[in-house]
Amino acid sequence: MRALPERRCRADRCGPPDSPLDRLPQLAPTVQAYYAAMLLRSRPVVVDHLQKRLRRADDPALPRLAEFAARLGEPALRERLTALADHADPEVRVQAARALGSFPHRESVVALRRLATDDAWPARAQAVRSLGMISDVSTLPLLKAALRDDVWWVRLRAALALMRFAAAGRNVLLEAEVGGDPVARAMAQMVLGLPAQALAEFAV
Repeated sequence: MRALPERRCRADRCGPPDSPLDRLPQLAPTVQAYYAAMLLRSRPVVVDHLQKRLRRADDPALPRLAEFAARLGEPALRERLTALADHADPEVRVQAARALGSFPHRESVVALRRLATDDAWPARAQAVRSLGMISDVSTLPLLKAALRDDVWWVRLRAALALMRFAAAGRNVLLEAEVGGDPVARAMAQMVLGLPAQALAEFAV
């Protein structure tokens, strides 16, 4: 059996081999989840690599890397994920909005306020969801306004987020239920009528 020829690289043509994290965005979703779980065993190395990769604004893999960073929930990545809230790519902003709910910080709330009025509705939906996770009472008026969003999914996420505020959020929904806006009223009625199990499933 013939041996394979040895690979020879010139310094100006061959870089270092891809790291496992570099390959993550190229994998199928099911494989990606398994691969991500394996990477978590080397958490310090992964976090350090993400810190560097998330700074590359023109990296085509940025949406998937931000998604992985969101699943990681590492506090050290909060600043980088907050900066991505203003990225030009809407998918990156979606992932930033999703991630920031895990970081109850003043800067997270400021970024999520902007994202809650983003042009891309998936970013708005994830932003109101994350605001519910943080449950800063100063954002209640913003979530109340989101009950009138043009997109049904954003209204749903806003209503579910309000339920996380306990009595204060429920009162907002009760007001909307008898209010004059038909779309806010319909969403409030639906969410207030959901059983606890359904609320838990929707909130994921």
